[in-house]
Amino acid sequence: MEAVLELSQALVEHSASHVVVIDETGRIRYVNAAWIRFSRENRGPVDDWTNQNYFDVCQRSIDSGDTSAALALHGIRAVIEGKCDDFTLEYPCHSPEERRWFLLRAMPLPEVGQGLVALYHDRFMSESELRQAKERLALAADAGQIGIWEYDLETHKLNWDHWMYRIYGLSPGVFDGEKALWLRSLHEDDRSRLETDLARTLSTHQPLDSEFRILRPSGEIRHVLIKAQVSWDRAGFRNHLTGICLDITDLRQAEAQMLEMAFQDPLTGLPNRVLFMDRLRQAIKISQRGRSYGALFYIDLDHFKRVNDTGGHSAGDELLRVIAARLKHDMRDEDTLCRIGGDEFILLTPELSPDHATAAKQASLLAGKINAAVQHPITLARSRVKISGSVGITLIDGGISSAETLLVQADLAMYKAKGKGRNTSHFYDAQLQAEARRRRTLEKGLRAALDCGGQLQIFYQPQVFETMAIVGAEALLRWQHPRLGSIPPQEFIPIAEDCGLIEELGDWVFNQTCAQLAKWSSEHLPVKISVNLSARQFHQSGCLAKMRKSMKTWHVEASSLKLELTESVLLENTEDTLENMKQMQLSGLQLVLDDFGTGYSSLSYLKRLPLSTFKIDRSFVRDILTDANDAAIAQTIPTLADAMGLDVIAEGVETKAQMEMLREMGCHCFQGFLFRPALSAEDFERVLRDPGVLLGEGV
Repeated sequence: MEAVLELSQALVEHSASHVVVIDETGRIRYVNAAWIRFSRENRGPVDDWTNQNYFDVCQRSIDSGDTSAALALHGIRAVIEGKCDDFTLEYPCHSPEERRWFLLRAMPLPEVGQGLVALYHDRFMSESELRQAKERLALAADAGQIGIWEYDLETHKLNWDHWMYRIYGLSPGVFDGEKALWLRSLHEDDRSRLETDLARTLSTHQPLDSEFRILRPSGEIRHVLIKAQVSWDRAGFRNHLTGICLDITDLRQAEAQMLEMAFQDPLTGLPNRVLFMDRLRQAIKISQRGRSYGALFYIDLDHFKRVNDTGGHSAGDELLRVIAARLKHDMRDEDTLCRIGGDEFILLTPELSPDHATAAKQASLLAGKINAAVQHPITLARSRVKISGSVGITLIDGGISSAETLLVQADLAMYKAKGKGRNTSHFYDAQLQAEARRRRTLEKGLRAALDCGGQLQIFYQPQVFETMAIVGAEALLRWQHPRLGSIPPQEFIPIAEDCGLIEELGDWVFNQTCAQLAKWSSEHLPVKISVNLSARQFHQSGCLAKMRKSMKTWHVEASSLKLELTESVLLENTEDTLENMKQMQLSGLQLVLDDFGTGYSSLSYLKRLPLSTFKIDRSFVRDILTDANDAAIAQTIPTLADAMGLDVIAEGVETKAQMEMLREMGCHCFQGFLFRPALSAEDFERVLRDPGVLLGEGV
């Protein structure tokens, strides 16, 4: 029993209520901590309440005109005298700072057996405070544009504040609080769900939390969120459902825009890769059910970089938008077109035909339409631009369940189309997969070859004057793979360009050439060597500085080196290109324009370049005896070179007849199998020592 009393005392001591215990004479026997704290806050006694007479405290308040104290004293004495079981009184308390309302409760403590009475003083909100709170709530609701509503569960009427009317776009004269009228303002697709939510709240007494759309009289659709709680009367019956309403239309629109951005390419408005891959997986499932074949097209724009370089990125962006619109124009509703990145698009056409041959034919016809749509001229900034596309195709037959695998197949087929000369299409086949594996092997092997050495060698092909005197040689890189054997340059050079090794490879070739020139010079075998310079190597930062360092390291004169540049070098940043070439010329290096006639250089630009030599491409030399067009172009190049004061050399010369015809056209320097193929450094050195071994059989 003592433990229980101690626990009770502890609870009272820590109670938020102000508790006083008095005896039948009014003498205070106990006050809790909350009473002392309240007394301190209101400048009253702190430690000397015990043994004071509570009736005297009340009397002093009565003498000062406090009528509430008189009512309190009367009620407390009635409880002490046993005239009532308890007494309750609401009264104001005038503190120095404010007027606050309290609830006084007096009740006997018969279990103590000493005629004691407990007095509880609890603060509560007065009507004025309640009014002020309501005003603050209204201000907050206004600031947040929150509608406040109440639904009477007996009359089934709704009571709205002014924000509710504004959210619904109604006026009080139009809406009279009828529930049926309110439900009719809801979007018909959401009405039954809200009624279900209402019924659940009323049956479970759980708070209402529901989102739905409303239709304003203007026809505008708004998204709203309502939250509400059931309240009960004193008899324990439900009487109201009270809640708030928020217009969340802007929030939902923002979320929709974010969702759109997450699945949409911002430049073209097409689906992005994430959305496309989801639809591709759906197409695979359709095909797996045996309904039909589908097709996947990987589209890459040919030479798109030229558009950005000549017209700026704004022109490139506009071209991508035009191409996207064209490709989308001929699509079916069930097709999906995506910009996967840069200048690459992918098109998915599900459910073509259940027959493989028919589906392949349909895909081929569609690829032709794609090529035609892409290559149709486009006007950009008052200039007519014509571009083409390479298209890779793979059929979706249900046998492959991986969307990523299908995408790789289409990508491989696209690269094959590019290798066929661009502006065409190619179907994926198993051979492409084998080629891809070989390509990965070569890329990995090329990195290893650069790191360990021994596999890469430089060969030298003699360049011969018409008198059969050796005037120089072209340095040509060769690669002997330890497992795959000799890898031709036309195979590994594009790989080096794609995987970012071409700059490192070019630097290695230039440095090794300088080392070889130094050796020959020390042996009194002077010769000029031409080194090919890729576009990426030419434009890399510090290209000339690296070459100067190599020449200085090996004590090689710049006059013994020539740099062969293709016309693709001239297409990027023309003014920067011109400045780089001038700096190379000032360093003593001679510049040769390789493959002249196969590129896109304008004569007005060419005459500004500090070139020393034009090189006639082997494609013109090969058919010079049988093709009048090739002969005409070959004739033009020496004439142009002579007019510009430049030398000219023809490559790919294989017969004496070709050599004689070129000589008649004004070309006096040659390179090709008629003389020698590319030779190792040792073999070329023997040729330098004994030019008589230069000529092959029958030459």
